[in-house]
Amino acid sequence: MGSFRFTPYVSAEFFYSFGNNSWDEQQYAVGIQWPFRRVFMVETYYLYQHTTKAPTGTNVFGLSMNFYLRNGL
Repeated sequence: MGSFRFTPYVSAEFFYSFGNNSWDEQQYAVGIQWPFRRVFMVETYYLYQHTTKAPTGTNVFGLSMNFYLRNGL
């Protein structure tokens, strides 16, 4: 959208427990990374985690801020 840039993403993770011989956990996430002037990025996301133990479902809305230091090499 013009000079404004953002990066949408989706991810899925599955966890296997060798002790229980089962797939015990799944995580699904969707989010957007919002860069600002190559040194700062804000990330907004939604994550759903499903486990076989109580509580079985967890919903998370998150915000993370990342700062990038430029290396002069």
